[in-house]
Amino acid sequence: MSTASSERAPLYGNWIKPRSAGIGPLGLGSTVAVFIGLVIVLIVSMTAGGWAALVVAAVFAVPLALASIPVDGRPLAVVLTTQGGWLWRWMRRGHQYRTGALTNLPISAGRPLPGVLARTKILSVVDGYDNEVGVIYRPGKNLYTVVLRCTADGAGLVEREVVDNWVAGYGGFLATLGAEQGLRGATVVVDTAPDTGTRLRGEYERTLSPEAPAVAQAVMSEVVERYPAASSDNAVYVALTYAGRELVRNGRDTGAVLTEIARQVPGLAATLIDAGGGDVEPVSAAELPAIARVAYDPATHAHFSAATAAGDPIELDWSEAGPVAAEEAWGSYRHDSGTSMTWEMTRAPAGTVYSHVLAPLLAPHPAFVRKRVALIYRPHDPGEATRVTERASNTASFTAKGGKGRVSASAERVVMAAEQAEREVAAGAGVTRFALMVTVTVGDETTLEEAAAAVGRLGQRSQLTLRRCYGHQAAAFATTLPVGFLPWEHAVLPTSVRDLL
Repeated sequence: MSTASSERAPLYGNWIKPRSAGIGPLGLGSTVAVFIGLVIVLIVSMTAGGWAALVVAAVFAVPLALASIPVDGRPLAVVLTTQGGWLWRWMRRGHQYRTGALTNLPISAGRPLPGVLARTKILSVVDGYDNEVGVIYRPGKNLYTVVLRCTADGAGLVEREVVDNWVAGYGGFLATLGAEQGLRGATVVVDTAPDTGTRLRGEYERTLSPEAPAVAQAVMSEVVERYPAASSDNAVYVALTYAGRELVRNGRDTGAVLTEIARQVPGLAATLIDAGGGDVEPVSAAELPAIARVAYDPATHAHFSAATAAGDPIELDWSEAGPVAAEEAWGSYRHDSGTSMTWEMTRAPAGTVYSHVLAPLLAPHPAFVRKRVALIYRPHDPGEATRVTERASNTASFTAKGGKGRVSASAERVVMAAEQAEREVAAGAGVTRFALMVTVTVGDETTLEEAAAAVGRLGQRSQLTLRRCYGHQAAAFATTLPVGFLPWEHAVLPTSVRDLL
């Protein structure tokens, strides 16, 4: 992230969408396939005749067309694959999830998390400050996720210099991620919901004195009644996902991995404090199930809030954190007492922006029962960061000079941004890929279209281009949970291969 001086406030930007050099919209892999196809067609035409050459050309033309024809900003092949995958899940009833005595699951199974989170487990370790740290473990991928809770104060009535220091601290946190041993990704989740008022009411009833003046009691009683209508329950979580095999020599030694994680977490928590995170603490193993349960069943939020306000422990196992029933549709995801929709960012804000560009999207909204905005980061280590920026600079220069006409202003801006990123990395800066996803939950399915319109307006105000995650709403819903689900770790094709297409 780079900063430019301004009379009003600092500007931030310089993000680049990664792509490989190729002809027009084609990547390097598709371009190489075009030349190979042309050579084969020429050889066939000289040896077998024109009709055989036409057949071979058609065989090569179909996959290239699927890879190059854009549909809503995505290649046609990706659109067809998504639709085919959804149809296959629907035919096998993979879009439905049921638990309880009337299903084939044993009663002892409880309500495990559905879909991509089904095989996760909860572990626990104590860090150097004697804090219990809950760890979400994925045995198949050997991934470990630690969740930190930030109690941020917000930017209200805060001087600009303080906000600028927070932004700089957050940039330092992102740069630190690339140097963390074994860290595969980080997810920052801003979770907002209407405040139930139970905490304030519990505090009021606990501290109320019978000898207090009647006027004071009347004023406080009115505040308790009206406060929930104008307030919200805000939570910020940072999920850090580590690869066990990269943390210790024996990556299958769970105890050694947990010990190493407990050693690294306090340092990252201190970095978040400098980024405006306020009081940063790890989420314990006992608290993680309640976070997931509230996301899948928003109606339980009031119950858990009342229990927390009263100081009662929430006894909920990880095997009980999932929904009783869930069903995925093409453009929504219904789960227990709520129905959710998830969007993904397809285009970051163009040009430079101010530090409060995401404020409209992150702020609470009365139209939603819950709203989660997840920023997903994939850091690069210093060596990989150098290779990425050099490749981006070469690609930008090749793309800008590839045409016969003049170089457009937008192409020049991309070249300048890539060259600036290369210089900054050479000076010691880090490189991090990022994505943004938004999940909103409503209590009434009839308000889905109104909620979709509201998300569209919020995205425009934050200068983002958002697209609904059609065909994979359940997996997208899990991605915005603070459980450390990283999509690229579960993709069939590695990112390095997809970048070449």
